[in-house]
Amino acid sequence: MNVKPVLLKKTPNSLGEYPIVIYVSRDGKIYYYLKIYVNEKDWDKTGKVKNTRPNYIELNRIISNTKNDLEKLMFDNPTLNAKQIVEKYKLKGGGGSSITDFAEKFIKECKAGKIIRKPNTIKAYRTTCNNLKQFSEKGFSNYFEKVNIDWYENYCAFLRSKGLSENSVGKDIKTVKTFIQEAFERGITTTVEHRKKYFKVYQEASEEVYLNEAEVKLIESLDLSGNARLLEEQDRFIVSYYFLLRYSDSIDISKDNIIEVNGIKFLKKKAIKTGKEVIIPIKPSVYSILKRNKFKLQKDTNQEANRKIKEICLLAGVDKEKALRVTTHTARRSGATNLYIQSIKTGKPPVKLIMDLGGWKTEASFMLYIRVDKLDSAILAAELEHFK
Repeated sequence: MNVKPVLLKKTPNSLGEYPIVIYVSRDGKIYYYLKIYVNEKDWDKTGKVKNTRPNYIELNRIISNTKNDLEKLMFDNPTLNAKQIVEKYKLKGGGGSSITDFAEKFIKECKAGKIIRKPNTIKAYRTTCNNLKQFSEKGFSNYFEKVNIDWYENYCAFLRSKGLSENSVGKDIKTVKTFIQEAFERGITTTVEHRKKYFKVYQEASEEVYLNEAEVKLIESLDLSGNARLLEEQDRFIVSYYFLLRYSDSIDISKDNIIEVNGIKFLKKKAIKTGKEVIIPIKPSVYSILKRNKFKLQKDTNQEANRKIKEICLLAGVDKEKALRVTTHTARRSGATNLYIQSIKTGKPPVKLIMDLGGWKTEASFMLYIRVDKLDSAILAAELEHFK
């Protein structure tokens, strides 16, 4: 019985590097390829990669873990020969590093500032890493060497089973591609499956909706006092609507964000996504909601909040087709659109005022939020002198 890492000085790659394999011997011998290539000068004959090779620590961890796992299999299965041991190891998804393990390490590097990424990007990395863990718990392997078209289709199906939209599935796949590409560039994997045509990022045309003032009033007047689960989301959605907030900012409000000037209360807060500070008046009814919640709105996953607000819209009597398209972000979009319509009616300059309140940096980005359709425009135009 023998298990040891060796540098197989045969079939070098295009860079002149040789593959590292685990030599397994018992009633025959076999090489288990790790899909890691290094130069001969970077290989220590004791079975390790020298510190002259970038990422040598990560590579040696893979080598050590694989060797230990194969030795354990041989100990636990004394009747199996070398070839059977390696086959059993492959069936268990062994070999190399898993995408999940690499993602954890990569996220830590981002949080430590070793790799510069925006907070929301790191948050997306964490979400995908958690999804990969759950996927693994369903019995699927997350090892780089197992990534192929079947893996891709199974993972997409898993994401859809969680209730994710096609756009959300696409964003998750985009992050997986990032993980694999980073690992490839570090020499941790040689797979390029993520570059193939089948490994596509799904994206569906999005017809984003907004709720008009009457529909918002339906939600506000809905009595959910006997349903604590939905009441929390009703409160959060209404607060987001009147403050023009993103979901992440709505669950980040605290009493420290409340200021008072000349007897008028305002919300003063920096947006998490952009870092831009906004100051917006507080409607008395909104202040009552905040006070009732002790100025701390209930945190929930965005996904769960999306399910709840759809249910609330249906209970409130919003048209079913529209209700099922409402998300947490509909609050910010609806607030901006309704303010825009109100401003036009009163003859006050709408764009600059609303941009300041909602923290939009450019007029182009702001106008993407405005969902005034042709009928809305015609109704507004009917009030103009031109049509009287």
